[in-house]
Amino acid sequence: MSPVVPTTAVATRSVARDDDPLRVAIFGAGKAAKFHLVALDQIPGVEVAGVCSRTAASSEALVVGRPRAIATTDAEALIAAPGIDAAIVAVPHELTAELTRSLLEARIPVLVEKPAALTSTEASDLARLAADRRTLGLFAVNRRYYSLVQQALAIVKQRGPVRGVLVEGHEGVDTLQRQGNIDPGLTRDWLLRNSIHFIDLLRLVGGDVADVASQVTAVRVPAGDHLSASISFEGGAIGTYVAHWNSAAPPMLRIYGEEVSAEVRLAAPEDAFVQFFAKRRIRLHADRSDQVAKPGVLEQDLAFLRAVSDERLTAPFPASDLADHAASLRLVEAIRGSS
Repeated sequence: MSPVVPTTAVATRSVARDDDPLRVAIFGAGKAAKFHLVALDQIPGVEVAGVCSRTAASSEALVVGRPRAIATTDAEALIAAPGIDAAIVAVPHELTAELTRSLLEARIPVLVEKPAALTSTEASDLARLAADRRTLGLFAVNRRYYSLVQQALAIVKQRGPVRGVLVEGHEGVDTLQRQGNIDPGLTRDWLLRNSIHFIDLLRLVGGDVADVASQVTAVRVPAGDHLSASISFEGGAIGTYVAHWNSAAPPMLRIYGEEVSAEVRLAAPEDAFVQFFAKRRIRLHADRSDQVAKPGVLEQDLAFLRAVSDERLTAPFPASDLADHAASLRLVEAIRGSS
């Protein structure tokens, strides 16, 4: 059941069209799907139309308190259900591209969790299909929507162009395996399956990529668990990606500008500050939207649904459509391939 939302939130977040709610179908019933449901409950004018997962019990658990929502294990049936305005895809990676393709074929706007495809070529194919069907297709990169990331980037840009960006994408992969959160076989493609969230931030800050050179060392993971990449961007900025798995270091974003730099911690508890000359330093504070839902997810889902409500084929910055997602996948492939 949707929580009571303050009047100010209703005014700024509502996406209803002519007082009719937008009906959103959720594909998947795991952690990511639950994050989206929490966010959707904060947006007036949204109704969950149904939840589809591979097990009936999982789907049914997520529609409790939603009397008009369908619980099903049949994706095609939910796609064909009347009155579906939009869909969020949060299914296992191997199923994502095929399901996204089916939704686009049915002209249902879609927000797709990472990665939307397992190769940049496949993502480009999905982008072309979205364009052909004149249907909105966005990639879910909630870290782009972190209020701390957006604040930091705006402050640096106020003083001139971005000169450099550093992303530290350290991850405790061994711990995740011991806890049973990931299958050991997934580490071969971990940059694609999870680290793309961090790598995508390089493009968010730096823009289009001109060249990439990287070095990867394999200690415990054959595909490489210590990585460093140098990226040059077409706009003149220089980027660096560093990842030392299992080092216990937190993931970080650093943005370098003219007489200013910013740093954002990308893991809970998220934190950020901006550094100026003369040792002046200010701490940034997260917006309320990042406190009532998983950071970035509420603003990301709101941007998607506003675009759906307005019948637009794009969403404003910092949204990532499927063509933009293909560019981030190409960067992942370059980091892996040039080593």
